Amino acid sequence: MLPRWGEATVARLAAWLALACALTACAGRDEQDERERRARQMRDVARMLDAMEASQSSDASAQAPHVASAYPNARSSAASLPDARSQRRSTRSSYASWGAVAAGVLSALALFTTVLWRRHRKKPSTSAEPPSIVACFAPREAPPPIERNASPTWVYRTSPFEAPPWQIVNDPVDLSLPPARKNTTAAAVPDETHAAPSPSSFDHLRALPRRDAEPLFDDMERETRGALGMQNGDERARSLAQLIRIRLARIEQLSGATRLFAVRDLATEHDNDPNRDAPPVIDSLIDVQLAWASWVRGTVASARLDEADRLCDQLMIGNDNAIARGLHRRGEVWLRRATLRKSSESLSELQEAQRCLDEAHTRRPEPETALLVAQTAQRRAGLLPPHEAAEACSHALVHAFLAEQHAECRVEALACRLQTQMTYEALPQHAANHDISASLGRSLAAAGLLSPGARLAVARARLLTRDAEGAAAACEALWRDGEADRLALDLWREACACWATLDAHDAQALSASLRHLAIARSTL
Repeated sequence: MLPRWGEATVARLAAWLALACALTACAGRDEQDERERRARQMRDVARMLDAMEASQSSDASAQAPHVASAYPNARSSAASLPDARSQRRSTRSSYASWGAVAAGVLSALALFTTVLWRRHRKKPSTSAEPPSIVACFAPREAPPPIERNASPTWVYRTSPFEAPPWQIVNDPVDLSLPPARKNTTAAAVPDETHAAPSPSSFDHLRALPRRDAEPLFDDMERETRGALGMQNGDERARSLAQLIRIRLARIEQLSGATRLFAVRDLATEHDNDPNRDAPPVIDSLIDVQLAWASWVRGTVASARLDEADRLCDQLMIGNDNAIARGLHRRGEVWLRRATLRKSSESLSELQEAQRCLDEAHTRRPEPETALLVAQTAQRRAGLLPPHEAAEACSHALVHAFLAEQHAECRVEALACRLQTQMTYEALPQHAANHDISASLGRSLAAAGLLSPGARLAVARARLLTRDAEGAAAACEALWRDGEADRLALDLWREACACWATLDAHDAQALSASLRHLAIARSTL
C-alpha cells in the first residue's frame, strides 16, 4: 500500500525531483562542454609546440649533426598528456550521463506513483440529500385578486353623417309553406305557338324572383313539349322555337359557369332535329348566340357573334320577309359587336348596323325594326361631326315617331326621342331650348316602368331644366335598384354641383345626397 500522503505534497515532491534532474543534466552538460573546450585548447597548444620543435630541429640538422635530446622524458610525458586527459574526460561524461538517466528514472517513478495514488484514493462521502419531487405536488397559492376599475362612462355625440333613426320591419315569411303560384301571371303569358316569338315575350317572367318564375316556366315548357309531339311541319318548327326561347329565359336566371354550360348545351341540343333549319328555329338560335356573347368577353364573344352571323345567312334564304328578318338580326349582331369596343371606336360597327337595319325596314316596315333604326342613329349622332350628327338626329326622330305609334314600343321610342332631342340641342349653332326635352322627360316619367337607360335620360332632362334635386334623386334611385353605372354616377355628381349653386336649397338633403354618392362610388 502507498503511504497516504497529501496530494499537494506528492505533487511538490514530483516537481522538485523533476527540477533537480533538469539542473543535474544541465550541470553535467556544461561541465562536459567546458572539459571538451579545455581539451581542444591543450591539443592546440601541443600542436603549436610540436610545430616549433620541428622547425628548430630542421635548422639544427642543417648546421650540426644530430644530438639526442637531453630531456627524453619530458617529450614522452607531453605526448602522453592528451591521452590521459581525454580518458578522464570520457569518464566524467559517462558519470554525467548515468546521473541524467537516474534522474529521469526517479521522475518517472514519482509520476507513476502520483497516478496510482489518484486512481486508488477513496471518494469523499457526500452528505447531500437526494432530490425530491414533493415540492411539485404542493398546493399552489391563489393569485392575488385583480382589482377591476370602474367602467368608463361613454358619451355619444351626434354626427351629421349618421343614419336616420328609422327602424324597418319586413313582413314575416312563412318558410314552412311552398310559395304561392300566381295564376294571373300564368294566364297573362301570350300564346305564341302560331306566331313569330319575340325575345321580349318573357320580360314579365324575367322580372319575377326565380322561385316564383320557375313554376311558371315549368308549366310553359311542359305544355310546349306536349304540343311538339303532336305537330308537324311549320307548326312544329314554331313550337320548337318557342321551347328554345323558354329554355333560354330560364338559363338567363342562372349565373356563372352554370349558365355558360347550360347555354352551350342548349345551342347544340337540337342539331339533329328535323326542323333544325326552319326559319323560326334559326331565329331562336340567333337569340341563344347573342345571349351567350353577352355573358363572355374577348375572342369568345367574337366567336359567338360570328356563329350568329352565319345563322343570319341561313335565315336570309327565301322570300323578302325572310331576307328582311335576316337583315334585322344581322343589324342586332353588329350592334352587339359595337358594345365589345370602346364607344369612341365603334362608329364603323354602328354604320354597318345602320345599313342593315335601314334595308330591313325598307323591305318590311315593323315597329321593332324602326325602334332599332332610331336607337342606332342616336348612338351614331354622338360620334359624328356636327353637320352629320344633325342628319343622324333627324333620321332617329323620324323612326322614333313611327315606333311610338305601337304600344309595345312606345316607352322605348319615347326614351329614344328624349335622348335624340338632348343630343340635337347639345350640337353647336343650335338654340339651347330645353322646353321640348323637359316635356318629353315628364311624359316619359309618367309612362310607367322604365329601363335604366330611360331613367337616366329622365334624370338628364331634369338637370337641363335646373331641377338638380330631382335629377340627384333619380340617380340615387338607380343606384338603390342596383342599375347605376359610371355614367349615372357622373350625372349624379353634376346634379349635386348644380344643386349647391341654387339660392334656396336644402343643405341637409344635399349633404345626405353627397354622402350617398360617396358610398355609391366606393361600392361601384
